[in-house]
Order: sequence, then C-alpha cells, then structure tokens
Amino acid sequence: MSDPAHLRAKAQLCSAIAELMSNPADANMARQTAEQYASLAEKAEQEWADQQGVAMRSAGKAPG
Repeated sequence: MSDPAHLRAKAQLCSAIAELMSNPADANMARQTAEQYASLAEKAEQEWADQQGVAMRSAGKAPG
C-alpha cells in the first residue's frame, strides 16, 4: 500500500507544475496526473481505514 501523504504531496506538486505551464495541453495532462494521485491517496486512506477496522475487530474492540 502506498503512503497517502506521499501521494497527496505528488498531487499537489503536479497541480503546482500545471499552473506554471504555458502549454494548455501539457498543463491539462499535469492536472489529470494530479487527479490520479489524489484518487490513489483516497484509495490508500480507505484501505488503511479498512485494515484498522479489521485489526480492531480482531482484537475485540469496536472501531471508532
């Protein structure tokens, strides 16, 4: 599993790069890449939350 914070940082970097680009097509590609990283971060966060819930249930504790 990837680190969500790392993926979010990559998304922010791609967004910042997109803002600096003069070629609209290239800027759009950078924005799309940023969106992909953000989506991967969300999935990684959900996987982490799911794993924590399983671990808590296995330990006999209620999540939350």
